[in-house]
Amino acid sequence: MSEPKKRKAVENVDNDPEPTTGTQSREVTLSAEIDQLRAETKYLKESLADLRNSIASKDKLVDALERMLDTANKEIEQLRERQAKEKTPEDSRSLNERLQNHIFDEAHARFYPNASTKPK
Repeated sequence: MSEPKKRKAVENVDNDPEPTTGTQSREVTLSAEIDQLRAETKYLKESLADLRNSIASKDKLVDALERMLDTANKEIEQLRERQAKEKTPEDSRSLNERLQNHIFDEAHARFYPNASTKPK
């Protein structure tokens, strides 16, 4: 039988040209650095856009919280005004004074069982 033919060894072919001189070597190095800098620039631009969006959303949140605080303060003020209007002279008396009046009313009721005779 005949022996199979030997194939020639296929050399690996790189798409990147191999630098043959110092100038080409520097160009390849600079090209790689430029690509890296472009990638970093793109990343920084994306990060900056994300930060701007984050700041904008936080500004909106702060504005909403300030509006809520203003509303709450207005409601508190309205409640205080209503409570001030609802107070009667009876409410403004001291506890001691009310107790004295209660004791007096009980004693007066013993001596004057008819409420119509109570002095005014």
